[in-house]
Amino acid sequence: MEVGGSQFRNPSPHIQTFRVPNLSEINFPALRAGRLARLQQMMKRHEIPVCLFYNPGNIRYATGTEVMGVWTATTLARYAVVPADGSPVMFEYMNSMHVSEKFVDDVRPAPNWQYKATAGLAAANKWADEIKSVIAELGYAGEPLAVDKLDGFGFMALQNAGITVTDPSPATVDAREVKTPEEIQLMILNGGAGDAMLTEFEAAIRPGIREYELLGVLNKALFDHHG
Repeated sequence: MEVGGSQFRNPSPHIQTFRVPNLSEINFPALRAGRLARLQQMMKRHEIPVCLFYNPGNIRYATGTEVMGVWTATTLARYAVVPADGSPVMFEYMNSMHVSEKFVDDVRPAPNWQYKATAGLAAANKWADEIKSVIAELGYAGEPLAVDKLDGFGFMALQNAGITVTDPSPATVDAREVKTPEEIQLMILNGGAGDAMLTEFEAAIRPGIREYELLGVLNKALFDHHG
């Protein structure tokens, strides 16, 4: 069955009506390459020469890596510099560099000026000089830098380094608009896991059961089905 548009209308989502792929069938190198290609295509379309990503979702889309996604969502512990042409440079949390080295050729330790109080701006200025050097290394010296997330010290430091800051969201949003074949496989796989999880959750509902007990059923089912 073809999935998408009017071709798929499942009135009973807990009843599987199409084949769910196995995780082993998904070509993850192709997934990573396809996402980077989509992003760089959109960067060129929107005239964005180079991006600086701190958002874990954008880092994962561009590099295929994720480290401590919940914690790094609210810190500046890791980031990626992604050119419109060529390979990304990953700046990784010091103790997790081995994780990103499996997927990214150029992995470097990530400096962080957070939690340094008044000394933070000086550390951020040093970081901005390094960013400027990396931009030049990638062949984009003097070009604007599209930044998805930073704090005040970070933006001030980029300004002090003479770097013009722009917004990467036109490229990051448009890149995700069209899914790669591997992404579609993963969506089907995750949808199947979600249906199975909710089926077990629904079956566990009974008078007197506590909310935390149901939450335990939900989480166990999620893990059991590799969601």
